[in-house]
Amino acid sequence: MTTLKIGDKVRFLNQIGGGIISGFQSSQVCLVKDEDGFEIPTLVKEVVLVDEGRHAAAPKPKKSAIGATDAEEPDLADLPMTYRPKPLSRRDADVLNVSLAFVPHDPDEPGRTEFEAWLVNDCNFFVRYALLSPDAGGVRLRFEGELEPHTKILLEEFPSARLETWEHVTFQLFAFKRDESFRLPPVCQVPLKIRPVRFFQPHTFLDTPFFHAPAWLVPVVKETVEKF
Repeated sequence: MTTLKIGDKVRFLNQIGGGIISGFQSSQVCLVKDEDGFEIPTLVKEVVLVDEGRHAAAPKPKKSAIGATDAEEPDLADLPMTYRPKPLSRRDADVLNVSLAFVPHDPDEPGRTEFEAWLVNDCNFFVRYALLSPDAGGVRLRFEGELEPHTKILLEEFPSARLETWEHVTFQLFAFKRDESFRLPPVCQVPLKIRPVRFFQPHTFLDTPFFHAPAWLVPVVKETVEKF
């Protein structure tokens, strides 16, 4: 199996498009930066290597005529990353915009296909999130983490038999910026009711700027910021 590295050019196996690998969230999830600069968390098994980037391993050094070996240069892929680029920022995105997105593997077979659940951050803020579901008279934490500005993250893949697990969910969101002043967004707690029947209705899944395949976007917070 080919080992993917930062800088490799890949294409999506089940979707149109691709990009350059900019990092890894885990051993199974890589970050693919598309031509718009959007980092797309993608399962490693769902990308195909197109071209090795500049971080590809160099060939082994050759021995000289007298038996000496040329000095080996370190593999750039093994060096720690000391530079972190500033997140993408848009002039019109200083409001809190976060959506839950569902992407079917096969939109024509909603009763038999699997779905992907994504969280999309379409604003200039970092967003810390927690997703909770009802459990035994209380709630249970299902997912938590932090999204950089203008990125999205894959929460899970699930079959249509588990649609009811998304019927009642609650998001808690805390947004901020780093290394600059900003207008303070509210801390949000947002309950959502997602009707499973919507997954089977025509025209639920539409083209969006965030995915190469049709998706259903469910707004969590839209164009919200405190005014002082």
